[in-house]
Amino acid sequence: MNKKTIVEGGKRAEILSAALTLFLENGYEKTSVRMISKEVGCEVGLVYYYFKTKEEVFEQALSSYFSETEEEIESLSKKIEFSMEKNLEKFMNYIEAKADVYRKAFSESVHLSVRTMIREKIAVLSEKYFICILENDGKKDVETLALFLSRSICGAALCDDTEYYQANKDSILRTAKKMLEIETKEIVSKKKEMPSFLL
Repeated sequence: MNKKTIVEGGKRAEILSAALTLFLENGYEKTSVRMISKEVGCEVGLVYYYFKTKEEVFEQALSSYFSETEEEIESLSKKIEFSMEKNLEKFMNYIEAKADVYRKAFSESVHLSVRTMIREKIAVLSEKYFICILENDGKKDVETLALFLSRSICGAALCDDTEYYQANKDSILRTAKKMLEIETKEIVSKKKEMPSFLL
């Protein structure tokens, strides 16, 4: 069995798994390739056999971590409803549930710089969903709208202040509806006026 066959037997996945754990705990700057190789129990050269740079290891580790989220968002994109309002609410329900999952996984052990990158990655993935629903609805400025919606909704739902999203959820939804030009049907009680001909 040659070296390449042995290496491809799972060491690459081991390297990514160890790297992810270290990046989450220490952040990007404080994690070295040497630390990753030590965690895996291999030589530094083996890490560089698979990855050109530490940045590539980081990107691949995060990418593998987010593969499930990416699949879920793609699945949502394939189930677009006729109503823009329903699509928006469906996404907000999804991202709210996902935020709870990530918070439990991250807790306070994840480095701040990595938490920021995670929020950005989820927003980038979510942008694709918004592009789908906006194109389907024939909106103008699709990319700009998708950028604003994904960053604002994901940023709020995934912020470190867990109470912020819950306290402001209705306001965020109203703002998103205005951006999407969705008419909100607020029930306003109007006093019936007596027709003039009866006066």
